[in-house]
Amino acid sequence: MSAALAVRLALLKKLSTLNIAFFDEPTQNMDELRRMNLAEQIRRVRGFDQLVVISHDDTFEQGLDSIVRLKKDATETRLLDGDEIVPRGLPEATMWSQSNDVYVAG
Repeated sequence: MSAALAVRLALLKKLSTLNIAFFDEPTQNMDELRRMNLAEQIRRVRGFDQLVVISHDDTFEQGLDSIVRLKKDATETRLLDGDEIVPRGLPEATMWSQSNDVYVAG
């Protein structure tokens, strides 16, 4: 893990009571080698109850507990199940997609 990432995570842990780390587009403007290295470093992060990676990059798709895929159309952002948009009006409960790659806790 890079020193800068270690310092940021230590500060987050110290200053936050949520015990959740968010990584918003962490691989933006990185070449493929750096993206792969950073993804591996993030997978090794310990000490948080939950890690959330928000990314358009598929580098993070291996070794995850769950993936939530969203698609934005002209007016709204919708949940995807595989390549299909999940219909509105589903019960607000925990759902697993048929392909087991989308997890939503309602």
